Amino acid sequence: MVMNTFIQYIKTDQFCQLGFNAGQPFLTPKHWFQFADDAVITTGEEYETQILLNAFTMWCNWAKMTLRVDKCKSFGIIKRNSLSKQYFPKIYVNHGLITAVKENESFCYLGRFYNFPMDNVEHKQFLLSETSSILEKIDRLPLHSKFKLELYMKYLLPKISWHLTIADIDRTWIKQTLDTMCHNKFRTWLEIPPNGTLDILLLGKSKFGFDIIDVSTKFTECQVILRNKLKDSSCLDTQNLFYASSSNCNVQYDGFSTAKQVAKEIRKDKIFNIESKLTSQSLIIKSIWRDAFQGTCSERLALGS
Repeated sequence: MVMNTFIQYIKTDQFCQLGFNAGQPFLTPKHWFQFADDAVITTGEEYETQILLNAFTMWCNWAKMTLRVDKCKSFGIIKRNSLSKQYFPKIYVNHGLITAVKENESFCYLGRFYNFPMDNVEHKQFLLSETSSILEKIDRLPLHSKFKLELYMKYLLPKISWHLTIADIDRTWIKQTLDTMCHNKFRTWLEIPPNGTLDILLLGKSKFGFDIIDVSTKFTECQVILRNKLKDSSCLDTQNLFYASSSNCNVQYDGFSTAKQVAKEIRKDKIFNIESKLTSQSLIIKSIWRDAFQGTCSERLALGS
């Protein structure tokens, strides 16, 4: 309740002019982001940040709330000679200097890492280490390959889905690293030779697949869910954020209406690859499909008669 009262206080005219304006469609400057007891101040000038911090400090002292300066971080970007570069703001709370994020370092807010190049290097490192560690644990378990694949689907993918959602990672990087790492384990568990296709594994059970998906497919599903949440939000600013970011790499995600549609479209591509691009393997797989589906239709006709 105290924080909500403070938010109403900094929404008054004397503070509304402060903040960072990203232009259309955001006509009102944004200077404060609050989630539970974590707060972020964004301004276009260093002195504006100090003004907001002074108001916040006085309010916290009045409410007998402690501000932990040692847990605060400041991050600054300045434009000089038409080039943006990182600098180190001097911002104070209760006469204590807030530590500035150093060059080539990052800070974390609500699970998302931010640095000057915004290269998501921490998220990539986590995904690599976590995927490798979990795959090795699954590999050592004395289980049938079927149950190892289920652990991959029900444990590994949910474990890394948060980073796949919030990080803007190149899908090609995921396919070349994480997918390849997982495919090597699939071949080991199922004793598939290097020249054997893995496309059949990624199909549904109706096509005699294992009903599993790649990490890159999970990444696309997470991005589609995130984009839909932005688009369907009740907050007008969040909707504006969706439309303002509906370009570049997000175009490929906005083409899907639901996350389930992602797996369906990718499996269609896998079926096309099996039927048209494989030679001897496609003959075997298509014959199995043909015989199985003919048998199923014959059984249905017999039951119907």
